[in-house]
Amino acid sequence: MPKFLFLSFQNIPPFLFQPLKKVIPQLQRNTFGCSSTPLIKPRNIKESSFYNTIKLANLNHKTFNSKMSQPKTDAIRTSREADRLLLGNSYKQAVVLYSRAIKSGLFSSSDLSSKYYRLGSCLYCQQKYEEALKRYKHAAKLNPSLHNSYNGIGSCLSNIGRFDEAIDYFKIATKSSAYYALAYINWALALYLQGKEEEALKTFGKIKGCRFDSHKKDAVLEVYKDEVTFANERMANSTNQDELKLAQERLRGVEYIKELIKKF
Repeated sequence: MPKFLFLSFQNIPPFLFQPLKKVIPQLQRNTFGCSSTPLIKPRNIKESSFYNTIKLANLNHKTFNSKMSQPKTDAIRTSREADRLLLGNSYKQAVVLYSRAIKSGLFSSSDLSSKYYRLGSCLYCQQKYEEALKRYKHAAKLNPSLHNSYNGIGSCLSNIGRFDEAIDYFKIATKSSAYYALAYINWALALYLQGKEEEALKTFGKIKGCRFDSHKKDAVLEVYKDEVTFANERMANSTNQDELKLAQERLRGVEYIKELIKKF
């Protein structure tokens, strides 16, 4: 599946995707009301997400508290179904359900920010960059510490040719997470697309301090493989000359960055 392109890879657990009851979870703060939430690793690197884990309810715990109101229970179920659809590449359906869960108004700001982030990822994977940009910005506003949102904002801006603005957000993402290699790489891409190859190489070199092991390397290469697909689809479907040129230049830049990653 195309990845959730904006997640950092340092915390992806080594176990492969299995039904949730069989997963040995890496526990994090529960966003659904149960005591813990696992990071889910998809079945293979290609299915791991822009790139590429997602917090799902741990079915080994009682997700739906008996004291929880019916509207809250329904909202949680809707959100969880949207997560399932997102992992299954059903982006249009996932957009509908995430939007419904958000409109319920029953989630905390922190939980709501993650839903806006995932909604943005669904739209990004459909190449609806302007719409995705709005959702990522909303996610960042609700939870300023969600560094993935800043990378998402930067990637959307980069895709529509607003490179200086994109770089500003990639910088924020790297400050939020010192080991966020993907943000440095996207930053380098934006510089290259501006014709600043020397600066791009210097920025790319910063991934040396990001614990950029073979697992991260493979995951980022899959992210950029998806970007190649997106650029080719835009070229095939575009009737606007400016957009066509932008897609062609982006494809060239993505291929350049891919080669740098392979040689690293």
